[in-house]
Amino acid sequence: SLMSTNYLVSNMVAAGLDHLDVYYLSERDEVHDALAGPGDCKNAVQALAAARKYEVCPVAQIALVRSTLTTIGQTLETLAKHDLNNVNVFAIATVDAARASAGALLAHELVPAARAAEEWAERLGLRLLWHPTVRFDPANPLGEQVCRGPRCGGDTAIRVEHDGSVIPARGPFRPAGNL
Repeated sequence: SLMSTNYLVSNMVAAGLDHLDVYYLSERDEVHDALAGPGDCKNAVQALAAARKYEVCPVAQIALVRSTLTTIGQTLETLAKHDLNNVNVFAIATVDAARASAGALLAHELVPAARAAEEWAERLGLRLLWHPTVRFDPANPLGEQVCRGPRCGGDTAIRVEHDGSVIPARGPFRPAGNL
């Protein structure tokens, strides 16, 4: 809910938060929600609005997969219209054409996909920060891989999950504690 989103962001700001990364996979609810879960697109919009309200730098995080690549231009336009300037991007890719049918990009599609995203961002005045590509894992659903994405933008940062779990920048994807 909006009240709990505002409460959570205000508490994180009080603890020293300087920017908030929010998965904003597509401006189309059905594309975003198919990967992140029902209703999550509306939650992402609320979190980005709360970041602006509490004067924290909002950062959209986009995973490039087949479904989000088809809406990348419109998604970046929507972010620009809402005065969001910073976008983190990573791709989920595979070299196996059969696995690509699950939604991952093929390795040879990465350069054209990145070029398209860069061209849109340049036209709109957005700053893109590229994270390393994630190798598609056929043993896990694509949406789960999208939401796990990169842990954080650097070695000296941490990733804080919605429940307060702290995920270290390196090593196993296991909580190192809870805020």
